[in-house]
Amino acid sequence: MYMDGLQCHKSGLFKSAGPFPFLPNYKNPCWRTSSGVLRCLPYFHLIGCVKCGSSDLFYRITRHPEVSDLIQKKEPKWIGGGAHHAHCCSFNDYLDMYKSAVDKDIAKNDSSGFHRCVLGDGSPGTLVNNVQWEVIKHPEEAKALNRSEPVFANADLIHHLNPGAKIILMLRNPIDRSWSAYQYFGLTSQKSQEDFHRLTVRSISDFQQCLSQNELRHCVYHSHNVRDRYKGIPNVWPNIYHVHLQEYFRVFPRKQILVLNIESYSKDIRAAMEKVYAFLELGKLPEAMWETVSTTTKRNELSSSRRIGNMWNKTRELLQDFYAPYNKELVRLLGSEFDFNK
Repeated sequence: MYMDGLQCHKSGLFKSAGPFPFLPNYKNPCWRTSSGVLRCLPYFHLIGCVKCGSSDLFYRITRHPEVSDLIQKKEPKWIGGGAHHAHCCSFNDYLDMYKSAVDKDIAKNDSSGFHRCVLGDGSPGTLVNNVQWEVIKHPEEAKALNRSEPVFANADLIHHLNPGAKIILMLRNPIDRSWSAYQYFGLTSQKSQEDFHRLTVRSISDFQQCLSQNELRHCVYHSHNVRDRYKGIPNVWPNIYHVHLQEYFRVFPRKQILVLNIESYSKDIRAAMEKVYAFLELGKLPEAMWETVSTTTKRNELSSSRRIGNMWNKTRELLQDFYAPYNKELVRLLGSEFDFNK
């Protein structure tokens, strides 16, 4: 099992954090330390994807009165990186990001003594940024663990901390997501349709070279540097959605996972949010609040200085051919609503 290798891993995180004695009168996963301090983990995780409307969705979720909007950071990014890098932040640092929400919202109870409010982690890179693998990716360490693929993924860590966590994900056509991310994160002085095409050709070539010698899961996690995305380099591996999603279906029951399509979400915000609130088992939203939830936006739009028009047609055709088989696998996993080959 993936967890076996984890017990050998030098971070020791899974040994030092959890499981926790969650309090039955709290809807949110909370417990008290030996000194009586109330500590809480996220009730839900909005795991992605980057440039798929996650900021907008998270903002609308926190408009519900039973969801705290007092978290220190919408994107703690601890699950996807800090958990296994001592120089970043500790588990207690992660919990401290929710202290204000815990003290002011989660601690409140109704007339029956039940604490109904919840909080969430909105780090959109959680789906793909399994950088825990970075610290054991060196051949000698992988050989010692008898692995050529990740020993564990973010899904394992979330499940270990809270087996009842609710997982939310918004997906977008992988070609459009990649183009949007390139424009948003890429260096302004270097961005162009030509540069995007050149980098795309390189990324596909590198990935196919990896596939000629390894299994798909290995190449998705092992053959590229996750930090490249933040430099605007259009790697193809983050958009092979079904591989990343299978990690969550491996450890969580389907009833705890909600996947949305950004096109359906954008066409009918209210219907989408009704589905999300029901999934989170929140109380019925007062009609007077729906106008705020449905019309207010929190999107990280591209500024005019970042926009460079449309990608070349030949680039889109190249990506359509590359993603076609992987999109088919996503349909098998999620259904025809997520057929990005159409």
